[in-house]
Amino acid sequence: MKKIIGIICIITVLGIIGYFAQSKNSALEVEAYEVYEGSIEKYVEELGTVMVRQQETVYANLSGKVMEVFIEVGDEVKKGEVLVRLDSEDQERDIRILEAQKTAVRAEYRDALKPVDETQIKKLELVLSDLEKKLEESNRVLNSQKELLDEGIISAQAYQDLLLKFESEQTEIEKVKLDLELSRKPISSNISNRFEAQLLQLDLQIEALKSNEGDFAFTAPFDGTIFSKNISIGSFVQPGTAIIEMGYLGELYIESDVLIEDIGSISEGSPVKIENSDLGILDVKGTVIKIYPQAFSKISDLGVEQKRIKAEIKIEDKLQSLRPGYDLDVKIIIDKKEKALLIPENAMFQIEGKDHVFVIEKGVAALRAVEKGVESERQVEIISGLMIGEKVILSPDEKLEEGGIVKESNFDK
Repeated sequence: MKKIIGIICIITVLGIIGYFAQSKNSALEVEAYEVYEGSIEKYVEELGTVMVRQQETVYANLSGKVMEVFIEVGDEVKKGEVLVRLDSEDQERDIRILEAQKTAVRAEYRDALKPVDETQIKKLELVLSDLEKKLEESNRVLNSQKELLDEGIISAQAYQDLLLKFESEQTEIEKVKLDLELSRKPISSNISNRFEAQLLQLDLQIEALKSNEGDFAFTAPFDGTIFSKNISIGSFVQPGTAIIEMGYLGELYIESDVLIEDIGSISEGSPVKIENSDLGILDVKGTVIKIYPQAFSKISDLGVEQKRIKAEIKIEDKLQSLRPGYDLDVKIIIDKKEKALLIPENAMFQIEGKDHVFVIEKGVAALRAVEKGVESERQVEIISGLMIGEKVILSPDEKLEEGGIVKESNFDK
């Protein structure tokens, strides 16, 4: 009898050992993560473009041939430094023409005081008739050339030459008329006034041309860097031609177009993180300094029309490698928590609309309701339901149930 009881005891012990061994082998392997304390930030992420605060395009204010270019793209220049010089020969020629006309008018003015015979009168009448025909033809040509100028077929200088020729012929007719009047009767005060008026008009035209002499040298409006140049030696420019673009690289900022649904969480003074891994820019600090008052429409990369508002961001850190036009990733911080309990977002799931996690308690999965706070970059702040050091199960398997035996696998934070 005692032998039978001994055998039964041995079998019972072996059964218990076998049960525990089988339970250990049937434990569900899970990935665990230890709850820790840290900081978490919630942000709005957008793309921003580097802009330059002071930028200006230098335009030509008169026509001419480019004779000298003193700069190249990328050069740093000082305010007042000469950048480009145009040929002033055309202007000097026009001044000489007007000076010659002025000399001729003075000579005729003197001759007007002398008596003229009938033969001279007939001669002047013939000259006047011939000049009026020439003037009529010049007027026709001038009108046709004006149309070519408007179409861009001829240069402004070519049209200016025709205009000066037309005006010269008008002046010549006026002089002949004056000669005729003087020939028919002694010089009067009116004729004298007309001569004086002609001389004054020529003086004003000469003065106007001379006042533009300095405009043939274009200078830098401020200290800065040359971004682009649209001219070369020998090229011809018209008034309004953009010849040089420059800016001051010492004051760069970022422009970012923010969705209207996000702009309400952002204010002037909001901190910003600036990054671009391709450029080696990581965790650079910035600050929102301006939010524009008006929204605008913008088509997204997916072809969707969106309402956005422009924001300006000051770059707080010094970056020598930045250039206008670079695209950067900006993260505008809208919420930040320090000493928060944190877990990965894939540890959480919902039951009847409430957040839960599985916590490992002595090798067993325990279901725990939790309350979450800030969510950011796949991390979640836990307000209640967990403590530091507890381990939660990541991406729990559908087979996992509360009370189930689990086996932890290593997880590298």
